[in-house]
Amino acid sequence: MARVFYADPAVDMHNRMKEALVMMGKLPRAAVRPPLVKISQAEIERIRAALIAAGLLDRAGRSLRVA
Repeated sequence: MARVFYADPAVDMHNRMKEALVMMGKLPRAAVRPPLVKISQAEIERIRAALIAAGLLDRAGRSLRVA
């Protein structure tokens, strides 16, 4: 997860973490404030794959952890 979150550009690390928290059901949405912009769909898919590999999401992308 650290490699995914802290990949270049590092300025997007919090946006990546927010997307992961949304996927895990911990946040309702990944709101981004200017001047930052929402990360790409390809990057969101990389985060999803990393969460699955880490055992935090099942193969269908559903959260495995209970809040």
